[in-house]
Amino acid sequence: MPARCVVLTLGRLPVALDLARSFAGLGYRVVVAEPLSMHLCGMSRAVARSVRVSDPQQDADAYLDDLERVVRDEGAELVVPVSEETPRVAALKARLPEDIRVFSATQDEVLALHDKYRFAETARRLGLDAPASRLPDAADELDAADGYVIKPRYSCSGRDVRVQEKPTGARSGEFVQARVVGEEVSGFAIALDGRVLVCSTYRAAVTSGSVAVCFDGTEPVPAAERWIQAFVAATGHTGFVAFDFIVDDAGRCWALECNPRATSGLHFVAESDLAKLITGAADSATAKRGKLTESWSCFTALLGSLPDRRRFGRILEELRHARDVSWRASDPWPFLLMPINTAPLLARALLARETVAAVAMRDLEWREAPSALS
Repeated sequence: MPARCVVLTLGRLPVALDLARSFAGLGYRVVVAEPLSMHLCGMSRAVARSVRVSDPQQDADAYLDDLERVVRDEGAELVVPVSEETPRVAALKARLPEDIRVFSATQDEVLALHDKYRFAETARRLGLDAPASRLPDAADELDAADGYVIKPRYSCSGRDVRVQEKPTGARSGEFVQARVVGEEVSGFAIALDGRVLVCSTYRAAVTSGSVAVCFDGTEPVPAAERWIQAFVAATGHTGFVAFDFIVDDAGRCWALECNPRATSGLHFVAESDLAKLITGAADSATAKRGKLTESWSCFTALLGSLPDRRRFGRILEELRHARDVSWRASDPWPFLLMPINTAPLLARALLARETVAAVAMRDLEWREAPSALS
């Protein structure tokens, strides 16, 4: 009897590697559909086959056609979108037979969460704490003691976010949010039909630009976990979902934005649990605690901090105490050959004079509001 097949719609990120290893451990044949010719998962023993698909920024229709063809040709029973491609992959739910499951909410539901302004309005409507937000033509209605944050409605990696004293200068496609001061916390959950199967909370220990590359999950954040539970239950969400929070001095947890995709919080879920939760072989799990890092990216941040002795020492200390998220002695090549298997991203970063983290999602992210939602 042939092995069951799962298609992962991204292979370049460490979270995809966790998923591939988990599904392989559960006996699945893992196929990765990826626009890049080389990627992190491509050198993993957990992956049976990698298929190159169209660049969705160049031709979104061709991308979906390619994904559908891969799913059908490989006889997959499950499709798992991983990161910023999720809003596009969610459209497969309407194109595939009911017996082929896409682990995601509908495309409209995903886009409503990906839109930072609509998410904030939804959270406030549900009675959950989120900063007051306004579109540019109503920004003068805000009165924030700690200033204002202007950000794009559709973006990733914290790009083009501005903190200002006045709520002015927001452009089309942006919105203005009252600034909340406090501790930054991230949360991640795997959800099914409005029920949280597992939830992790963590803090960024080291960042490369605006992207965290070392993560501290040693202490849980109950207020953030309660917020996530309430939001998932109220929206009936299915799939991966993540949130950026500020916990203020009074202990109130404010959700700044939502990422309806896998984030680094997935690394705090035991690898053996991931596939079981997604397939229904397990109905709950408990997040791990500790410090984790993407060592190559963190090492790059370490080199960049050389002129700042204090920052250099702090990053070095974090590296010493964190476990790498990609290294497995039984599957060493993704980690050992990372400079080679991430060569396409390294080339993009060099050309753009940006970090790899900043350019990693440019070909996948959903940047524009759908006409029906604008």
